[in-house]
Amino acid sequence: MVLLVFMMVVSVNLLSLRRRYALLFRGASGQDLESIVVGLVSEISALQTKVFSLEEQHKDHDALLDSVVAGVGVVRFSAFENVGGDQSFVVALLNRRGDGVVFTSLFGTNESRFYAKPIKGKTSDYNLSEEEVLAIDRAVEAMRKSARA
Repeated sequence: MVLLVFMMVVSVNLLSLRRRYALLFRGASGQDLESIVVGLVSEISALQTKVFSLEEQHKDHDALLDSVVAGVGVVRFSAFENVGGDQSFVVALLNRRGDGVVFTSLFGTNESRFYAKPIKGKTSDYNLSEEEVLAIDRAVEAMRKSARA
């Protein structure tokens, strides 16, 4: 009698396990486990392709960003004793490598002058005035601040 009850319990458990097994390999949507795995592998492969493409785009964008203006420094000053109001100015425009240009405008009562000097590695082959060096320093500081943000 005990053996019969034990066999009934085992049979019920076995039937329950078979249903679970069938559901596992058939899946809730009616697909078998192999089809689900093949579909997932295909999706992973497609995602890997997209990630590779995005990495390449990131490299291209990063290279492009090396050449755009990343820091701007402005200094206003009075170039001549008889002209007030800090109407002369220097503007430094630099990329992330420290290359760019410095524009200097000297305003006087009778004339104004405008200069441009190329900058390579935060310096120039041309002599730089104190104001131009200060503008370059401010552009570099602006880059540092934007990099931290």
